[in-house]
Amino acid sequence: MIRIGLPPPMLPRLRLHWHVTRNTIEQYYSAFRAGTLRHIHATRALWAGATVAIVSRIGSLRTRRVPLEAQKQGRLERFEAVYEQLSDLICWAAKEEVTPEREAEYAHLRLSVRELYQPLRATLRPFWQTEDMESDYDPFEELFLPHDLNEVVDSMGGIMAISMAREAFEAYRESVR
Repeated sequence: MIRIGLPPPMLPRLRLHWHVTRNTIEQYYSAFRAGTLRHIHATRALWAGATVAIVSRIGSLRTRRVPLEAQKQGRLERFEAVYEQLSDLICWAAKEEVTPEREAEYAHLRLSVRELYQPLRATLRPFWQTEDMESDYDPFEELFLPHDLNEVVDSMGGIMAISMAREAFEAYRESVR
């Protein structure tokens, strides 16, 4: 075997050069890795915070929407109950006679129905509005706008308005189902 040795001063210089290069590359790699991990953690924290904010906002919208629907449904049920009392009163007054007690009850129910009807008018309008009728006719208002119970009982519009209003309620119930 032939032994050819490297000159002695060359090895330490090569070793030192590779050692310095390796240390420099390790420093760059460590700095790059630390920066990347820092950005990854910051991005994850940002997305986690954004996700929590979005989910909480959606959750609050859901909880807000459900009570609004429940509130609307409750308002409609209260209106329907008072409306039924009003229509029963009108029917009994038409069948028998208008007494002062019925007149006082009509005045009370008339105010209650008017108060409950205003927020629901837009909801119920499509169910009683047809192409062949006047655009400003409202069967519900026909029952509670007159000040006197005799006006409702004596007019043919009162009885027709009761049947149209009942049909509107039925149509609304069918659309909700």
